Amino acid sequence: EQTDLESLVAGSVHNYFRYRELLNRRSLRQLLRVGWVSAVIGLSFLGACMLAAQKLAPHLPGGGRVIEEGLTIIGWVAMWRPIDIYLYGWWPLHRLGRYYHKLSRIPVTVRLPGTKETHS
Repeated sequence: EQTDLESLVAGSVHNYFRYRELLNRRSLRQLLRVGWVSAVIGLSFLGACMLAAQKLAPHLPGGGRVIEEGLTIIGWVAMWRPIDIYLYGWWPLHRLGRYYHKLSRIPVTVRLPGTKETHS
């Protein structure tokens, strides 16, 4: 009876952490997909800002230096999210997934009150 309970509890613990690992892997893939889409949008916007800065600046008073700099900065700010995802955002999820993977394989021991501990 004790071994049935131990195997049931051990299986439940292992299944729970495998499930958490699977959910974590999905979250990581989704984050990387968001990073990719954000990078495409950000690069497109950056390119449009740089092009607009080059085209507008010569036609503005004083060479349009403020407008040129402003558009360049706005374009780079649009790149913040993909840069954040690919430099910093993914690795905490990756590390958590490794923990779940390890926890899904740990040995599980069930100790019931009033029973003697046995070692095998």
